[in-house]
Amino acid sequence: TVTLTNSTVSTNTTEGTSSRGGGVSAYYAAILTNSTVSGNVSNSVGGGISVSMRAENGSAELTNSTVSGNSALNGGGIYAPTATVSNSTISDNSASFRAGGIYAYTATLSKSTVSGNTASSGNGGGIFAYTEATLTNSTVSGNTGKWGGGIMTGSEANRTLINTTVSGNTITGDYGNGIYAWGGGALNLTNSIIANNTGNGAD
Repeated sequence: TVTLTNSTVSTNTTEGTSSRGGGVSAYYAAILTNSTVSGNVSNSVGGGISVSMRAENGSAELTNSTVSGNSALNGGGIYAPTATVSNSTISDNSASFRAGGIYAYTATLSKSTVSGNTASSGNGGGIFAYTEATLTNSTVSGNTGKWGGGIMTGSEANRTLINTTVSGNTITGDYGNGIYAWGGGALNLTNSIIANNTGNGAD
């Protein structure tokens, strides 16, 4: 487990095609409070933060933190089994394939912003959550992906948005200008806005 408080991790680069976590690489958990991870590069996954997908209950936990300007193949900002983000900003990260901002099985965000992230040839410009995405009092805006400009979720995933805005996102492909719920399943909205997303698909 890696724990950072009042810290900055910036402009680091991993070497090799299988290297993970340009800024922070942890097996079990990465816990950040009042910290910034920016401008890091991974040639594999987790440009900013990587937690092993093999770790049982592995997680990236951010509070009052910023992950920005990082890049990777998958998960430009964060790559983890579970991403729990509170009062934080995930912005301007990029991935060559999936998830410019956050790649996780389960993504839970509260009072947070995911903006300006890009998945250049893949899915989930802002967030790719395979099994569950829950956003409360949050904003997903200005992200770009092939499918799911703002958010993409996996087959039969649980998707819940409460007091959340998904707007101004863009796709270069055919599905989900704002949100792409791959494989169907319900999208549960409460006091939320999905609007002004652009591309060839529906909002």
